[in-house]
Amino acid sequence: MIDELEQYFCASSDGIYEVVYDPNISESEPPSYPWVVTFAVKLLNPCEGLAKGEEEETLKTIADAFEKFALTKRPLLQRLLGLFTSPPSLRLVGYHTGAGQRTYYFYCPRKLIFKYAVRKLTFVFPKHIFGLAVIHDPEWKCYRVSLHPGIMAQKHLLLNHAAFEMNEKAGDQLHVPRVVDHFILFSNRKDREAFAKAMKEDGIAMTFSDRDANGKFPLTLSKKHSLDRMWSDIYVFGLCKTAEKHHGEYDGSGSWEVRSKS
Repeated sequence: MIDELEQYFCASSDGIYEVVYDPNISESEPPSYPWVVTFAVKLLNPCEGLAKGEEEETLKTIADAFEKFALTKRPLLQRLLGLFTSPPSLRLVGYHTGAGQRTYYFYCPRKLIFKYAVRKLTFVFPKHIFGLAVIHDPEWKCYRVSLHPGIMAQKHLLLNHAAFEMNEKAGDQLHVPRVVDHFILFSNRKDREAFAKAMKEDGIAMTFSDRDANGKFPLTLSKKHSLDRMWSDIYVFGLCKTAEKHHGEYDGSGSWEVRSKS
């Protein structure tokens, strides 16, 4: 499994997703692992599309078993070829869970046949439904598009996680909704107006400021929501991605703390 990982939540048209990924992958990650294996597991008891409790532990067991079987339960030809090549290996780079399914992403140095591994898994875990695909992905697009949040979003997600952890220890009731101000910067008014048009929805207030000392056009987007891990991630990730589409830059957020009355 992954030694060090990061987690965040985001929203899609089919619900909320939890994403876990390896952050220690460089832009020039090894061309020696040009194949990606996507291994999907249908959840038996999803909670709002996500895995909870015992099922989370079962999924970890299934992922470990898949990796083990994938490297041992191979066709005869592949085993014979293995005598003349380096042993096969898989690198797990992350997974996402949502819409009642978890999908793992493994990279490997050459194309392998995994039907024997899936057959073994079906025997060991007969209640689960599995899906698998092997894709040539030398540029690691699957990792960068499906798992990694992007440089801008990653920066602010990690900053928020650290700040909210400290605030919670100091007594902030993060689950209590409060008005949160999100700050976005643009190079010109046209991009700012396009972003504002894309973000129009009930419960959002926007404040347009004059050009600042750095030549940027600030926009403050205010919305009432809680600051627990899931909802904070969803808003920050969504704003970062929408800002990027309109050539803007998410610049952080601010809100009042909510203390217990006792």
